[in-house]
Amino acid sequence: MKNACLLVVLLLNCLVVKAQQEFEFTTTCRSAQEAILQLKFSSAKALLLKERKTNPNNLIPFYLDNYIDFLSIIISEEKSRFELVKANKDIRLELIEKGNKKSPYYLLTLAEINLQWAFARIKFNEYLTAALEVNRAYKMLELNQQKFPDFVLTKKCLGLLHAAVGTIPDEYKWAVKLFGFSGSIKQGEEEVKEVLEATLNQPEFAGFNSETQLLLSVIDLNLADNSKYVENSLIPSLSKQKELNVVQLFCYANSCFKLGKTDDGIVALERYKISKDSFPFYYLYYLLGQAKLNRLDIDANVPLEKYLKGFKGINFIKAANLRLSWHYLLVGDLQKYRLYQRKIKEQGSALVDEDKQAKRESELNQTPTIALLKARLLFDGGYYSRAQNELKKTDSKKIKAVKDKLEIVYRLARIYHKQNSLDLAIANYELTLQNGSSYPYYFAANSALQLGLIYESQHNISKAKEYYTRCLSLKEHEYQNSISQKAKAGLNRVENY
Repeated sequence: MKNACLLVVLLLNCLVVKAQQEFEFTTTCRSAQEAILQLKFSSAKALLLKERKTNPNNLIPFYLDNYIDFLSIIISEEKSRFELVKANKDIRLELIEKGNKKSPYYLLTLAEINLQWAFARIKFNEYLTAALEVNRAYKMLELNQQKFPDFVLTKKCLGLLHAAVGTIPDEYKWAVKLFGFSGSIKQGEEEVKEVLEATLNQPEFAGFNSETQLLLSVIDLNLADNSKYVENSLIPSLSKQKELNVVQLFCYANSCFKLGKTDDGIVALERYKISKDSFPFYYLYYLLGQAKLNRLDIDANVPLEKYLKGFKGINFIKAANLRLSWHYLLVGDLQKYRLYQRKIKEQGSALVDEDKQAKRESELNQTPTIALLKARLLFDGGYYSRAQNELKKTDSKKIKAVKDKLEIVYRLARIYHKQNSLDLAIANYELTLQNGSSYPYYFAANSALQLGLIYESQHNISKAKEYYTRCLSLKEHEYQNSISQKAKAGLNRVENY
């Protein structure tokens, strides 16, 4: 009898272990993951329901369910959606915590759910809770790395956190010190590259390829300097694919626009259509409209108006209205120019840099100089020769506004920089910095940033550090968050040489 009882206990233990071990990316889970990347959330949920019925002990469906909630919140920016699903976090964590602690997916899934909710909360200004969730995720990922050093997937989000440490804004430095975060941009970039390599060569990680591409492009374009991953690897690789999922499409188009390959990005985004079976990604219309305006396309208004009509979130509303006002100014419709200028004041929030800038520009009540506006847009689109030709049309003697005088010199500096005429670029950046530091425009701060980048590329570390520090000393200017973040990233790089 005693032996029989012992046998029953052993069998029960085996069953428990089996239940705990099921962090399994089955064929159905992989199909669901693929559907999620296409933003086909209804299809993905149906597949995950099927998986739960077929394999009730598998915990991966709860992890993927959270990814759906995360993407729907980040893309839609709807507070009502956020409030509706936020209770799901604790339910999923509680279920996953019953899983097998010996699986490398145990801590990974717990960490990523925390991290996803942290990013979602930042959208709605829940900074304290977000900071605690980032801290929790960071510690879990570090522990998972220690326990399973050969499990490369841990480095996906851990690498992003390591890269971001040096760019934390001043007001959140206390969190970095308190939580004991460490890392560098170079370290994070190398870690995420390692994951990307694994997604290409190890079938079990293939479903994470698109996400890893996106994370690496964020690091490459926003934090690292002189890294050529996006230009030499990501864009050529994605351009060869017959079909891109929506995450890849965003990654490709955004990368093209950042690198001045506007024509390629426009071609890609013009293929995007919102379908009945997919979650709408209206921000892609904003990107397309912005890019077409940078090319001075006559129909740039169409995607921008689609964005404003369909998007129910909080960001890029003022920025879209600003760009529509510019469009109508350029085509000579002053009535619509004034209409959209008024809408800047009436609609949207001013949380992100683009919206803050739109608000500032509308408050100036100054109609832009046409040639300067065209030069600015063409430069942003990577059309440097066309931008230079527009600047030649301006008569500097007739320019009265201080902002316009500063912008002419600044814009020439940017064009010379992109054309690799570095001596001319440095001279014009220095002049902009000298004359513009006391004004609230971004020209001086970005000139200091660009000088830092030039000297860093020349391995003149002391000069690079000097200009990055100078950039950070300038306050209360346009685009301060993004410019300061890049300057902090520059300091992080040169201090870790």
